[in-house]
Amino acid sequence: MELEQSVVKKIQMSKMLYDLGNECFKSQYNIEKIGTGVILLQDSVEIFLLAVCEQLNISLDERVAFPGLLSKIEKKINEEIPLKRQMLNLNTQRVNIKHLGFSPPNYDDCKEFVNEVKLFFLEVSNRYLKTDYESISFLELLKNDKVKELLEQAENFYKNKKFKECQINCRKALYLEFEKDYDIRGFERESELSASNDLQNSLQRLLSTFTKAPSYARNMQYIEKNVKEPVDYIVIDRISFEIDLKNYGINSLDFRNIRNITPNMYYFEDEDEWAIKDEYKYENYNEENAEYCLRKTIEILLLKQRYFEKTMYSPLSKKLKSMIIKNRKANIYKKASTYSSVVYRLKEDCQYKIDILDETRGLKEKIIFLHIFANEVELVKNEDGNETPVTVDNPPDFFYGYILKEEIKNFQK
Repeated sequence: MELEQSVVKKIQMSKMLYDLGNECFKSQYNIEKIGTGVILLQDSVEIFLLAVCEQLNISLDERVAFPGLLSKIEKKINEEIPLKRQMLNLNTQRVNIKHLGFSPPNYDDCKEFVNEVKLFFLEVSNRYLKTDYESISFLELLKNDKVKELLEQAENFYKNKKFKECQINCRKALYLEFEKDYDIRGFERESELSASNDLQNSLQRLLSTFTKAPSYARNMQYIEKNVKEPVDYIVIDRISFEIDLKNYGINSLDFRNIRNITPNMYYFEDEDEWAIKDEYKYENYNEENAEYCLRKTIEILLLKQRYFEKTMYSPLSKKLKSMIIKNRKANIYKKASTYSSVVYRLKEDCQYKIDILDETRGLKEKIIFLHIFANEVELVKNEDGNETPVTVDNPPDFFYGYILKEEIKNFQK
């Protein structure tokens, strides 16, 4: 059963309260702490029950007392909830301490609460949420499988007290979601291109479109002068980075804190290898920092994910993300203007695969242009009879620029 995001949040809060309550029970001779532990454990169970009610679509029109939550769930599941008597006993002890002003409880009367509450969570989750309680985490909500895997490993590292590894994995996750967008390594290859200047220029402009690195760093001269080790390939534009974080609703201080207590790194995607610049900051690798990194990294990634889930994409980008054009003539302009120079002319006897990046009004004319990247292709028939575009050789015609939207409409007819 897929849990709602708000349900996961409640269960995460419940887990935190349980852990705090559990800590209180480790001092059996400190009766005041035991009393605090009882209150925390009951609060933990109550929030968990609210999560169960939400997941099972149980209506709660007004604040319902603890026994009432149990009754509503039982009515929904049509049976007695596991460990009901023990949970009611916990609630009674909590009421006695917090509301009736009774003296702190006897340790022997409460020592089983920690185990009983944990068993209650396990049983109820398994039976009615159809989910393993231990696996319930904000990680379940992440959709990027590679990032999710890194953070699952980070959780395991944290549980096994491998705090350095935990923190490094958190930074890897943030790198893939944020820092890699500022990678300038692609511009290093411009000297390797043996194609024509026009092709070099087209590819260079395309690279510029897909990196957020500042413009001054998008060239071979900058790389030769400033890149001395792999991490130098990441050149963050501070202003655009801060704007992105603000748009996502992310506290930039949290992001900076994580970067300060984790090593810089670079990911060689083509080799699937990480270069970690470990500065031997041993004092940074500890339980407190690892817990902070793990908690805040998940929070940051969910905020970004939620932002994009709410973003509405234009119908154009959905319908015309990629298309094949063949046997037509059209001009591709350097700028969004028919007065601009023509960077390419579609040939009537050729076929092209066109990727549409976005659309815009013209610079001087009140007409719409499509911002495109494209290349010449051949359509090859598969075994099932369908045609697949294959890039032609010797060398392929790549082009990048603006085409009149009306031209695209004509091609669709």
